[in-house]
Amino acid sequence: TSLPNTESTLLHTNGNRIPVEIISQAMYLDNQQIMYAIFRDISRRKQAETELQAKTRLLETVTGTVPVYIYMKDRNLNYTFANSYALNHFQLSLDNLSGRNDRDFFPPAVSAIYTRDDRSVIDTCRPIINKEEELYLPDGTIIPVLTNKVPLIDSKGDVQGIVCVSIDRSEQKRAEKKNRELQNQLQNSQKLETLGTLAGGFAHDFNNILTPIIGFTELAIGSLPKDSPTISDLQTVLSAAKRAKRLVTQILTFSRKKTTKPDNTAPAADHPGVSSFPETFGSIKHNIADNRRAVHPTGGMR
Repeated sequence: TSLPNTESTLLHTNGNRIPVEIISQAMYLDNQQIMYAIFRDISRRKQAETELQAKTRLLETVTGTVPVYIYMKDRNLNYTFANSYALNHFQLSLDNLSGRNDRDFFPPAVSAIYTRDDRSVIDTCRPIINKEEELYLPDGTIIPVLTNKVPLIDSKGDVQGIVCVSIDRSEQKRAEKKNRELQNQLQNSQKLETLGTLAGGFAHDFNNILTPIIGFTELAIGSLPKDSPTISDLQTVLSAAKRAKRLVTQILTFSRKKTTKPDNTAPAADHPGVSSFPETFGSIKHNIADNRRAVHPTGGMR
């Protein structure tokens, strides 16, 4: 009758302790029960187990500290391992995860995509590198991830499953969106700056046209008798020209990005023809100064 194998240690003559596996069996010989045991040296196996445990602890330490989703599946696409980061986000323990598949965690359409990719890696032995996809968390959150899937190959070269690493790209996506918004703002600002430059050039040219119109219209009004019927027509021309002048001033203000001071010049009631001469001469001086600055930005005449 065989007895359960046990493990123990033996003290060697050199003083070292040797791990052994004891294989025991009871038997009857001449109606007497006798026991015999075989002591097998398992030092190499114990050393291999110790190294495997050390590597496993190292793997768990490394995978448990990085903020990525790492998991492994067997050939049947059942989960066999997941790092702490993935388990925490899916609110699972390794015992609850092992032996389950994507259909247990994801919507049917999503799990079908994951299964198709996993099966492709196993059947072709070719990895999937840097695939952008979405990962569905239990709370309904959908996060963008960058996924890599590689075949898990044993010492004989056979595919035993897959290893998957999915990197959360939520922060990167938000940064890219913010960068696009800043680029759009910069482009809009450049467009406004260009528009302001064009508007300023147009306003200066139009101002050069309006200045003699206003000046000579006022001179014509001043040279006519007060009861001349032509004055009314000239006043209409003058009023329209001044409205255009105010519009030009607004355009110049926009192009320079500054505000203008109000004109406190009060027109005289008795002679409308003379009333606007200060404004006209002021605008002439302003226009000449603008033209001079356009030709010589540093000021002065040459």
